[in-house]
Amino acid sequence: MFTFSTRGSVVLALVVVLGGAASATAVAQEPGGRADLSVSAFVEDKQYDVGAEVPVTVTIKNVGTADATAVKASIGSKSGSGFVVDAAQWGDLGAGGTIASGTSRTVKVTGVTQKWQNDNPVVRVAVQSADDAEPGNDFADFTVRYLPGDTRSEVGGYVFGDRDGDGAPDSGEGFAGVRVRLGSKELNSDAFTDEKGHFTFGPRPAQEYSLTVTGVPEGWLFTASRDIVVDGSAGSADVRFAAVRPLRESLTAKAEFTSAEYAPGAGATARITLANTGSNALAGITAACAGDGPQLAVSSWGELGTGAAIGAGETRTFEVEGTVPTQLGAVGLSCDFGADRTFPGSLPTASATAKVANPTSGTPPTTTTSPTTSTTAPTSTTDSDEAPPVADTPDGPLASTGASVLGISLLGLLVLIAGAVAVLVARRRKSA
Repeated sequence: MFTFSTRGSVVLALVVVLGGAASATAVAQEPGGRADLSVSAFVEDKQYDVGAEVPVTVTIKNVGTADATAVKASIGSKSGSGFVVDAAQWGDLGAGGTIASGTSRTVKVTGVTQKWQNDNPVVRVAVQSADDAEPGNDFADFTVRYLPGDTRSEVGGYVFGDRDGDGAPDSGEGFAGVRVRLGSKELNSDAFTDEKGHFTFGPRPAQEYSLTVTGVPEGWLFTASRDIVVDGSAGSADVRFAAVRPLRESLTAKAEFTSAEYAPGAGATARITLANTGSNALAGITAACAGDGPQLAVSSWGELGTGAAIGAGETRTFEVEGTVPTQLGAVGLSCDFGADRTFPGSLPTASATAKVANPTSGTPPTTTTSPTTSTTAPTSTTDSDEAPPVADTPDGPLASTGASVLGISLLGLLVLIAGAVAVLVARRRKSA
């Protein structure tokens, strides 16, 4: 018959636990799996202009049974014309990233062929990792199709002052002697407009170009640069730079409240008068107003929200209603008026204020119901270009919870052993 002491039981239990842990650890660390990357690439099947950005969607999968580490991706032309992608677009796959087993990574990059070299580029996307079981599927090839190398189109157009607002270079509207620059990644070329405002660069090879205009008479507003595409069509032969006069030269604005004083939170009416002193009818005129401070909370702008029409020589009055602030000593309205806000500083502006009696807080300022003019600077917002981090996406149905099965098993076994030891100790004390 065998007998065990409490100490012997504990020692035996520890041997069992440690032996089992060592065995489990050996199983967990056994190098039975390897990473296996595969790559595919997608490019839209169309003809591009030389110099145009070409979007490429690259998908990298790890179909192996181990995580792929030090994963690097690259792209380049195997034959034909060159094809260049900025390496920074690869993110962590440029320096070496990780793709977990059973997951995939999709990266969107853009490449460009800066110079035609007699044939379409055949491009290869390749990946590599620290330990890949099957390197034969670590690359993918595709062809970028460009317009035939002999494709050409005329490049030309007009620079003119669009006095009648019809968008066409009518007689007497052309600007003579204005310089127009045609730019590409390879060269720049200049041309000057004739007495009709016309310029031409003759036939040009198919690709993307920029046109930049300088020397337009002072006081005219226009967009000085634009991109064009030469693709064999006639569109590049009639590029129009239409300059306009500031709208405030032909449209005047004034604003006033219908009362000099309002109660906090009361309704208020503002009267806006717009006068078209020009020879052209205006359409689509809307109001754009400051939103900060003691501004009238307008409930509806009516035509000034949807776009009002004002005939040549016509004066129109609009009334808008809103709510007065409760905690400020004044209510105000400050707006500009126009149909096109490409040049916001050129629009007519108007503002008005009125007193708010006995506000809950704030000091009533000196106010007036007489319209005043003001200039408002355009505001802009900048969106971050930084893309949020993208996690590897599992291709299989199961997700990893991060829990260790081995750790949980050991913890449970230790609890059972501790209980057994406690029972043995209690029995020895009882028998003693």
